[in-house]
Amino acid sequence: MSAAEPQPRPTLVLLVENGREVVVERVDGRRPTMPLVESLLRLQLEARRRGGRIELRDVPAELHGLLELVGLARVLGLEPRGQPELLEQLGVDEVVQARDPPV
Repeated sequence: MSAAEPQPRPTLVLLVENGREVVVERVDGRRPTMPLVESLLRLQLEARRRGGRIELRDVPAELHGLLELVGLARVLGLEPRGQPELLEQLGVDEVVQARDPPV
């Protein structure tokens, strides 16, 4: 990587308790592993036991995808990414003719 290229931002793991956010860890989510997922889940469990939660910031697609694959994205507070329906194209809307009767 050259000096001109920006360094990728680490994924921040924040502990949120009583409205306060504290960074508890910085992880490289570009090459996620199951031990990383397990570590995040343990942090979430401990935070919930204390009445808080963890939040992830700057989550790369690779980590987000792994968490969705194993069914844990929502447990860690991530919204699922939408997938186009079969044969649906992104950004294409249906055209309605003014003469079409309402359905």
